[in-house]
Amino acid sequence: MIDMGRSEGYDDKFFSTPKCDRCGSFLEGQARTMSWFNEDTICTGGSNSCQFKEEKIKTAIRNRGEDTRNYEGCGYLPTVNNSKDFITEE
Repeated sequence: MIDMGRSEGYDDKFFSTPKCDRCGSFLEGQARTMSWFNEDTICTGGSNSCQFKEEKIKTAIRNRGEDTRNYEGCGYLPTVNNSKDFITEE
């Protein structure tokens, strides 16, 4: 076995969480991804997925002329006011 530098009993939350950290949908047997904005494990696939919602937020950021890299790993999920395309901390 290869030692990956992990201590005994190491548990990676990404693979062990049973539900999406955002919407609560079950992830067992489903694809998952890590949030682009924070460390949440989120659901993927379809227009109701949390990953799709994040992509819409990133598009709104780009539409405002901002660099999305400024928000990568920022620790919060920006909210978008659709009427003004205004982004705030949640």
